[in-house]
Amino acid sequence: MMIETHRLRCEPLSASHADAMYPLLKNKQIYTYLPEEPPNSVEELRSRYKFLAAGKSPDGAEHWLNWILFLRQTGEPIGFFQATVRPPCCSFAYVLNPAFWRHGYATEASIAIITQLFHRFGLASVRTEINMRNGASIALAKRIGLTFVRHDAEEQDDIFEITHSAWNELHAK
Repeated sequence: MMIETHRLRCEPLSASHADAMYPLLKNKQIYTYLPEEPPNSVEELRSRYKFLAAGKSPDGAEHWLNWILFLRQTGEPIGFFQATVRPPCCSFAYVLNPAFWRHGYATEASIAIITQLFHRFGLASVRTEINMRNGASIALAKRIGLTFVRHDAEEQDDIFEITHSAWNELHAK
């Protein structure tokens, strides 16, 4: 499902997005807090996107939802948002081109997409795992209403969560 905000167009992921996203995902600064490496080629990224665009885990237990974030004004891709839905909960993450950090785009996309996830899947809660050194993402989680749940010492992640009712209190229009 396409989701639009004031400044963003969030398009459901397809293999065709690989060409536009590959240069963005080669930026090593993105991986400061992520336990992965940049894609090795456009073809590798296209293959990964094709797999993810299927929308479900191989066993069918999880919905895999991914959006590429485009600036509405220019059509430039600036990152992606991903959600793994396993009712009654959903985990989410996002990645932005560093040139667009600290401009409110991740907040804008998160509020719009999480609102849709709660409504579409009737989730009880939404959570995210953030590397404990990633202060900007921790601040974003708190800004949109998620609260600290626990620290995962093995992964060095802090886990933040919000219930559907708490989300509605903060973001209902």
